[in-house]
Amino acid sequence: MPKIPTFTSTAEPTTQVGSVASNLKLSPTQTMASALLPAAQAIDSFYVKQRDNNEKLEAKQKFYEMKAESDKIQKSQANNPDELSAVNTYNQEFGQYRKQQLSQIQNKRVKRKLELLLDSDQAESVYKVKSNSFKAFEQESLSVYNTEQNTLASEYSLADNPEIKEIKKQSRIESATEFANMHEMGKPWLDKEIQTINTDSAIFDADVAIANGDYNKAKEILLTAKNVDAEEMQKRIITIEK
Repeated sequence: MPKIPTFTSTAEPTTQVGSVASNLKLSPTQTMASALLPAAQAIDSFYVKQRDNNEKLEAKQKFYEMKAESDKIQKSQANNPDELSAVNTYNQEFGQYRKQQLSQIQNKRVKRKLELLLDSDQAESVYKVKSNSFKAFEQESLSVYNTEQNTLASEYSLADNPEIKEIKKQSRIESATEFANMHEMGKPWLDKEIQTINTDSAIFDADVAIANGDYNKAKEILLTAKNVDAEEMQKRIITIEK
């Protein structure tokens, strides 16, 4: 039987790779973790935005709750004609309420957002208090003025002495002048009011003369009256002549 020849290698084993080299280089930034980084950043951004929106909503909810209390205090001073007193009362009562409510908020970001909302609303709230107080002052002042005019007119009608009558009429004119200056009504308003006072006085005196049957005197009073409503005087003269 023929013998199979054998081959014995003379090369020694090696751990080196082949002569074909690779230019591939691995970088930490190209790992799977780095691939997930943009997604993680997006999640963080979404979380921050959502948190901010939630905190804004919480601050606004509390703001309008506190604004309702502010409106109540404003209304409580709506009839206070003393502007300084009304503003001081509002600032004191709402200031205490504001301090108490803010102390209960633990989240500093929500607290700061609420403070900014309250600060921006403060000027408008104080303006409303002043506006309401001024309206109350005007109404109260007008009521007092009308009472004063009616009282002096009544005293004029009850007086028999011409000098007292003149004093009462001048008191009415002074009252009108004071009211006009206080409320800056202007000269046209004051002139019209003084004319009304003079007209009322002349007509009253004429009516007294008519009641006593002295028509000539009544007519003379109306014709010689100064700074009066000519149309009203003419109507009364026509009545006397009839």
